[in-house]
Amino acid sequence: MSEDAVTIMQVDFHVQGAWSLTELCALTQLDQQALLALVDEGVLEPEGDTLEVWRFSAEQVPAARTAARLLRDLGLNAAGAALALQLMDELEALRAELARLRSD
Repeated sequence: MSEDAVTIMQVDFHVQGAWSLTELCALTQLDQQALLALVDEGVLEPEGDTLEVWRFSAEQVPAARTAARLLRDLGLNAAGAALALQLMDELEALRAELARLRSD
């Protein structure tokens, strides 16, 4: 494994800050076209007017990484990954609600 790959894997994704499109490509191991498709599907919401100045918040990195796995491992397209992420979020919310109701 290259030294760059080791450095990328040691990044704390929960720190405050923002990532450029190039940095997010490296973090997710996706190409720019795949990330642009995720932006088009609403999975990622960059700040900035042009690709050159886009910034992605640290809070978006976990969703980007999950989407990357869905694209790579399951062969989903961007729309499929967006739907899967939405369903995963809904499932998490329902489980939290169920846990709350059981504890009452």
